[in-house]
Amino acid sequence: MMAQYRGFLFLAFMMVCTAAFSQGGCKDIQANNYNSAATFNDGSCTYQTTNVSLATKTNLNTLLNESSGLIFTDGQLWTLNDSGNNADIYQIDTSTGQILKTVSISNFSNIDWEEITADENYFYVGDFGNNNGTRQNLSIVKIKKTDIPSGNNVSVAAVAITFNYPEQKSFVSGNTHKFDCEAFIAYKDSIFLFTKNRGNLKTYLYGLSA
Repeated sequence: MMAQYRGFLFLAFMMVCTAAFSQGGCKDIQANNYNSAATFNDGSCTYQTTNVSLATKTNLNTLLNESSGLIFTDGQLWTLNDSGNNADIYQIDTSTGQILKTVSISNFSNIDWEEITADENYFYVGDFGNNNGTRQNLSIVKIKKTDIPSGNNVSVAAVAITFNYPEQKSFVSGNTHKFDCEAFIAYKDSIFLFTKNRGNLKTYLYGLSA
């Protein structure tokens, strides 16, 4: 009994010490209010307003009138169209907006493509648009860059990373759910999804293996 009591006291002591030495603040060295003593980022960072003039402005090719994502990778700019369009990704000219290369994904359709990202070896297409919260077939289409043939109009097979939101129990159509997603990034060996919460307008971050 005494040993359990001592253990409780030690745990309480550690909790008090942790609280005492934890200090919130801005940990971003590029922020106005960077705090070198902060042990965790409390979301208080502020930044100078930046004004940038674009060197080039151009219209996209009319085929891309539903462009839903952009990624600049390996010195190339790529985009895709939203739901209901062809299951294609497009390399576009950064100066003219014209299509340089069309890559058709031969074994997947465009259910509701929302975003494209990439890492060193792969493109990732987010087929996770879920406006009504009813989808049970959310996926990320993974395309190996070295599998894409040379040429202007080519086709390639891909694989799918399927996933679900563990908190979602109901798939009844609605407009206040938190299980839509329209943005993601690839980082190291992971993919991070940023949800579009239609209820409280917050974003939830989900991570999964790439």
